[in-house]
Amino acid sequence: MEKLLIGDVDMKRVATITIGQSPRIDLVPEISKYMSGNIEIVEYGILDPYTYEESEKMLKPGRGDNVLVSRMRDGREIRMKEELVPDLIQKCIHKIEGEGINTIFLLCTGKFPEFEHKGLFIEPFSLLHSIVKNVVSDRIGVIVPDSSQIKQSIKYWRESGNEVSVRAVSPYKNFYEEIEKETLELKKENLPLIVLDCMGYSLEMKEKVKAITGKPVLLPRIVMAKLLEELA
Repeated sequence: MEKLLIGDVDMKRVATITIGQSPRIDLVPEISKYMSGNIEIVEYGILDPYTYEESEKMLKPGRGDNVLVSRMRDGREIRMKEELVPDLIQKCIHKIEGEGINTIFLLCTGKFPEFEHKGLFIEPFSLLHSIVKNVVSDRIGVIVPDSSQIKQSIKYWRESGNEVSVRAVSPYKNFYEEIEKETLELKKENLPLIVLDCMGYSLEMKEKVKAITGKPVLLPRIVMAKLLEELA
């Protein structure tokens, strides 16, 4: 991990990559609370060079495509064709490493092919799935941002060893208007654990789901932030 001396404080630089635009004012300040004061987070977004209109035209998913969802700088949600995203992430990794930062935290729980990287690269998908598989063997509840992701979510979690019941509520628009209905459906199934399967879900959103279901809720952004703190 690259270190900088600022005043008398030895700072460790960590890069974050969002698959939308940086800065992620809805996400990074919250995960920063779980890190020591000597970690400096430097934010990058794969869509930083593009406008919303350019991004939508370039990445718009078609019928039947796997979909990823993220947030633009102005707060708008953007839906992307999954297979077009890895190349943009890889370009971002090269840019970050070229700027001398060798610890990178990917702010997305999606499943991706292996990336080329020289330093520490924290990718939530496999870590999150491994944790859940080793903690809960029963059927679990999962909430994803977009209804088009439900089938792929079932497939990915099943491949990791968990049967799931999946509902879709975006963290980027109308969350509080829609979450109660979808969460009550999960509550009826009396599932032992609910996973909010997107880095966009916040602590406040977690507490809302927990209050409705009365069940433990796993929030990826905090799990990964605590891991990064340990590795730092």
